[in-house]
Amino acid sequence: MKNLIGLAVVAGLTAGLSLPLIADNTTAPTAPGVGGAKGARIAAFEKKREEKFAERKAEMEKRYEARLAEIKEKLAKATRLTDEEKQQIINFIETQHKENVSFRQGQHEETMKFIEEIASSKDLTKEQRQEKVKAFFEKQKSENKAHHQTQLSEDKSEREKVRAERKDGK
Repeated sequence: MKNLIGLAVVAGLTAGLSLPLIADNTTAPTAPGVGGAKGARIAAFEKKREEKFAERKAEMEKRYEARLAEIKEKLAKATRLTDEEKQQIINFIETQHKENVSFRQGQHEETMKFIEEIASSKDLTKEQRQEKVKAFFEKQKSENKAHHQTQLSEDKSEREKVRAERKDGK
């Protein structure tokens, strides 16, 4: 929902709604194909979006590190698992984390490209922009759900695989 609102602001900026310029009244570089105050607002918006993404990425990495440390601690106490099984679990978690980071980066790049596209298109009406924004975020929402479901099913199958290997090993 926040993404939809955020991009609606961009759509509003490009549709000619007036929003304040940069706080310190300096001129920001303009977006390609867009000049003047609109370009400065769009550039400022993109900069803020990049900063927000970097902050979220750092926070998610911090949470991942804490979660991984907690899991490693629990695994160290697990006496029924072999060292090989423990390492297999850790490797799987690290692989999923890398996939998630890559997915989020791809989504972010896609969003920034879309913002640039919407901002630089001069032939769209306000309603057309809004429809494009809505369609884009609906598509991203379904992609996010599909990715999440894939991660859940991979997690479940990995747990079942470890359990099956334990049964076969006994």
